[in-house]
Amino acid sequence: MRRACILLQRVVTICADLDHHPVYHTRADSNGIYSSALVAPLWEIQAYAFNQLGCLALFAGQFKEAECFYRQCHDLLVTHDGRDNLACVAYQALGRLWLYQGRYAEAVPLLVQGLVTRRRWQDKSNIALNAIYLAGAQTELGDFVTAEALLSEALAVTCALDTTETTALCHLYFGQLELMRGNDPAVSIHWRQALALLRPLQTPLVELRVLLIYLPWLLRKREWRLCAAISRQLYHSIRRQRLGLRSLWRLVRQFGFRL
Repeated sequence: MRRACILLQRVVTICADLDHHPVYHTRADSNGIYSSALVAPLWEIQAYAFNQLGCLALFAGQFKEAECFYRQCHDLLVTHDGRDNLACVAYQALGRLWLYQGRYAEAVPLLVQGLVTRRRWQDKSNIALNAIYLAGAQTELGDFVTAEALLSEALAVTCALDTTETTALCHLYFGQLELMRGNDPAVSIHWRQALALLRPLQTPLVELRVLLIYLPWLLRKREWRLCAAISRQLYHSIRRQRLGLRSLWRLVRQFGFRL
């Protein structure tokens, strides 16, 4: 992950250095080849680099740093492309971050705006992801009807596309929804389905937030087998991601636990 951060920072620096370079933008090189900036503008490349830096910070539990990177991505996209197009990338990133920080009311408008754009593009895989995060925020705010509709839409999309990890996230958030409704048997069904899908994947621990925060609830309910299965999945995610104790502590402290 450190290597990836270094490379992405180099991309940001190169884009900044070349941003006002007239030769880079207007002339072919000695071989008659024009800059790739004619295909992908420098501001767009830089914005996506900031977005990826934000994701790496998020995965390591560095939420303040992640927000800083996501905001830089947002500002570049809005400045050069307006609020209703590529900015949906930043809306989804910030919305997910704020969901994980417990800033649910702030996350909803951004995720709604991002979802509108994704639907206009018919970007099905990201429609599903955006809908899942929005459903998570709506669940936390007590709007269970909207959350269920969003998760049902996302599940239909992911099953059609056969996107395993996104389908697993659907079941994670469906489980949380049923938990908050008091439907304990449905919680177990959804989370077992999620675990079966997640087992061969390398899903970052931050995406398994729902499982992490409800471990005490499972213990209180004496769901020993499910609790053991979730603990194994969390351990595998920590090991595969090579999370250090500091990063793990940051995530646990940020998420907290629920009884």
